[in-house]
Amino acid sequence: MFHRIKPRAAMAILPALLCIPQPAAAGETKPEPVRLGEVPELPASESVMYDEARDMFYVSVMGGDDPGDGYIASITTDGKTADRGFITGLDEPKGSAVVGNIFYVSDGKELAEVNLDDKTVVRHAAPGAVFLNDVAADDEGNIYISDTGQSAIYRFDTDKNLTLWMKTNLLNRPNGLLIEGDTMYVASWGERQGEGEDATSNGRLLKVDMTSHAVEAVTPVPVGNIDGVQRYGKDGFLISEWNGGKIYHVATDGAAREILAPGQSVGDILYHQGRKQLFLPMNRQGKLLVYSLVAPE
Repeated sequence: MFHRIKPRAAMAILPALLCIPQPAAAGETKPEPVRLGEVPELPASESVMYDEARDMFYVSVMGGDDPGDGYIASITTDGKTADRGFITGLDEPKGSAVVGNIFYVSDGKELAEVNLDDKTVVRHAAPGAVFLNDVAADDEGNIYISDTGQSAIYRFDTDKNLTLWMKTNLLNRPNGLLIEGDTMYVASWGERQGEGEDATSNGRLLKVDMTSHAVEAVTPVPVGNIDGVQRYGKDGFLISEWNGGKIYHVATDGAAREILAPGQSVGDILYHQGRKQLFLPMNRQGKLLVYSLVAPE
């Protein structure tokens, strides 16, 4: 059903099945994933997002070790084409967001600002950044970028000022970001606990009050190296755990229950609420997995 991708061209890749809406699921209900297929040949794919205005999916592909070999692949939602040359010349693209006609993506220690009309790129250096990761936008168009390397979050405001917004060990090496009103949900990568094969991470799903900067834990116990976070239904969340290669459903009591084990290196995930579909960028496997999520009877 999924066709092999040819480099740097427009290609048929997604089945018509992706366009079929699935039954709705409540936030408290543990979903049951059904695999639809995959998009191959996306080397070191790290993140996927949906552009509602253009009805398009964008995948951040980090590529290899050569400067400028990272890119953004676009995938149409009608399941017909993808363009691996949609945005090129990036180094280590990770999280992204779209505001109006501007595509924002973290790239190393910079935020790249791409005009979607003419593909011009303006780079903004984040002062003192270590490892920029996910990107999220608030309702006013301000952009927030997690810095996993130093437990910090940067803010790129509507006047194009990129500054350190928050830095505290309570963020516990923030990775994925999700903003809802005045609340930011943070998927923390966590710190290594133990040594060797028994080593774990104390990463949790966190909640940040964007006015007071108060930090609370959503998951009362550590989950691991959490990479991505998405809203599921009204009250629940979906989170990806990179090292263990698992997807968890988080209910309102904060309990994280495994629903899927796609393999190590599952990155910054996307859940499309309308289609009831889950998109998993598999970094080391170099592909995008697609699942339907259905609530059990």
